[in-house]
Amino acid sequence: MARDCQPCTACCEGWLRIEKPEARATLGSPCGNCVGGGCRIYQTRPLDPCRTFNCAWRAEGSVLAEWMRPDQCKAIVMFDRLTWRGQPATVAVAVGAIIPQRTLEWLKQHAQLNNRPLLWEEYEQVNGQFTGRKRVATHGPVDFGREMLQRHGRGELLW
Repeated sequence: MARDCQPCTACCEGWLRIEKPEARATLGSPCGNCVGGGCRIYQTRPLDPCRTFNCAWRAEGSVLAEWMRPDQCKAIVMFDRLTWRGQPATVAVAVGAIIPQRTLEWLKQHAQLNNRPLLWEEYEQVNGQFTGRKRVATHGPVDFGREMLQRHGRGELLW
């Protein structure tokens, strides 16, 4: 059975881009339906992107421990957004400026044990303000890292 995401609202808080009239969030600007402790329209939230988003913590049979809920571990983990050379890769997006070391170490270990490349994104801040620029890093094959950093440098969406 899939976990209930409430009260976590990390995916709605602007760390992921959401561009729908009824649900809109960008870095530093949460969705207007995101209220303390949950989503105001959770039962009637839009199909795309809200219902179709696959948070790895929430997925049925998730390998992520309870402490890896995005609002607690400070990373949104996705197992279904990126493939590289036909192989699934893990994507993690910071909930805040950076992914904490404990979370990052767990993700790296999981990537290594499961032979899965890992890509993570963090957000640049200047004087406590987000600039809108992302920093991208990888763990896994050198070619994976090189390709992801090149694609990021060209402004491509990676996942």
